[in-house]
Amino acid sequence: MTSTFPTCERTSLPTRHRAKLVLQKGADHTVESVLLRKL
Repeated sequence: MTSTFPTCERTSLPTRHRAKLVLQKGADHTVESVLLRKL
């Protein structure tokens, strides 16, 4: 993990349940999965 992971975890993960689109990225910054919630 990079040094920015703690910041990402603290700011992004608590709001994930409100997101309409969630991208999960790999270590090389490529998109590994996409979650689109029904609108």
